Amino acid sequence: MTIGIPRSRTMHRILLGLCLTAAFLCGPAQAEPIRIGTTVSHGGRYQATSMMMQDAYRLWAQQVNSRGGLLGRPLELVFRDDQSQAGQVRRLYEKLILEDRVDLVLSPYGSP
Repeated sequence: MTIGIPRSRTMHRILLGLCLTAAFLCGPAQAEPIRIGTTVSHGGRYQATSMMMQDAYRLWAQQVNSRGGLLGRPLELVFRDDQSQAGQVRRLYEKLILEDRVDLVLSPYGSP
């Protein structure tokens, strides 16, 4: 006398196996990136230091993304060039928020 597994249990196991295989092959769902915006100076008085800040932001984002992102979401940096002109900063931050739709802004380099 053999004891068999009821058909419904077998079907559930087969379906579960197929679902797990499909999930594994498709990989994880891609999460929306967290978009972070800031201004940097590609020219003018603050160019050298501002470029160091940009490199530091990029390194930070690369390290965070290599560990799976922030809150399970990748980081995406959005930079705008203020040319070391304080008068452009406000307009560029408005653009980052209203047009680029960033989730977070970082302050620009320099006190002006």
